[in-house]
Amino acid sequence: MKKDSKKPYFGLINQVHRKGLSQKYLAKALGITQQSFSQKINRTDGKDFWFYQAKILSEILDFPLDKFE
Repeated sequence: MKKDSKKPYFGLINQVHRKGLSQKYLAKALGITQQSFSQKINRTDGKDFWFYQAKILSEILDFPLDKFE
């Protein structure tokens, strides 16, 4: 049975590109692998960021949580 699939965080993805940061850099800041970061930002197999991880990303990217989607 396939897990609920949600749309990727397009707003967050765009902000990462605007800031010129890599997934590897952001993954390291969160203490996770680049692969895990990619799965979470794309919401692969229902994976998602923990709230504390979203807060860290929000601060690094200067991007409000409610704009992630």
